[in-house]
Amino acid sequence: FPSHDICGQVDSSDSNQVQIIVPSELSENGLVEIARALGARSAISFTYQKDPSLPTENRKVNPFGLSTWQGGWYLVGEDIERNDIRVFKLSRITSKIDVASRRESYEIPTDFSVTEYLVMYNQPKLEVKFQLRKGAAAAIRNQATEILEIDAEWDTATVRYASEADVVRAALWHFDSAVLHYPPDLVELVKSEFRRSKVNG
Repeated sequence: FPSHDICGQVDSSDSNQVQIIVPSELSENGLVEIARALGARSAISFTYQKDPSLPTENRKVNPFGLSTWQGGWYLVGEDIERNDIRVFKLSRITSKIDVASRRESYEIPTDFSVTEYLVMYNQPKLEVKFQLRKGAAAAIRNQATEILEIDAEWDTATVRYASEADVVRAALWHFDSAVLHYPPDLVELVKSEFRRSKVNG
């Protein structure tokens, strides 16, 4: 379990007090900036590389909390452009962290716990592999943990999903640009669901 938390939650005993728990040593670049942004409720911007095989991406985030997990520092926050809570490993941040000048620009949900979120995030997930047409299936590509080139027309993508239903939904939605090829039992399930959708459609 995480050994240190920096959590920008509101102290339940006094709604005007911000509780910031800061470890004695901030060992990675950006921790000070993120902690400052948490205290001020300011957005931060940085470039991020999910995988060495993928290009860096510009991210703008409302930070909710920081914690160590299995030897590394992680930021949990609201990705503003994606309108979703995401987890970022600090060692994958490839630029300095810019803290916006505007203060009190967002609120952290009162029931948010960075530790609980990381426990949930690190639960085993269903790993599948898709073959994707070049320049297509952007939603699957954005979720991929690894993308490798097959040839001039196709890539292979490794993606983790929470359930078989999510895999089937993604495969059917991108049926003309994504082909599921692992694991075999899910491949057969997707084929069955595709045939049924054609009959019902």
